[in-house]
Amino acid sequence: MQQWGMVGENALVAYKNKPALVKEKAQDKIVIAICGGGQIKVREKDIEVIHPGVAKGFVGLDAIEGSAVSNEAARESWELLLCHRGKRG
Repeated sequence: MQQWGMVGENALVAYKNKPALVKEKAQDKIVIAICGGGQIKVREKDIEVIHPGVAKGFVGLDAIEGSAVSNEAARESWELLLCHRGKRG
């Protein structure tokens, strides 16, 4: 797995509050695959790492789309888990 800065190949990231997978580094941008199809080039500062990888696809993530769980609730849950994990170590 290749690593560029804080993000590496096949990392699970958030882009505009939607899940995406890091595919490759292209010049000064990172190519990500968007959940639902397509690839775009973004700056590293425009994505937020959810998990460093290795994620191979979006299986199970599409179930979140259209569910009763809001993006805000999912983000709050993630932040709580991060805080809890930090206090244990």
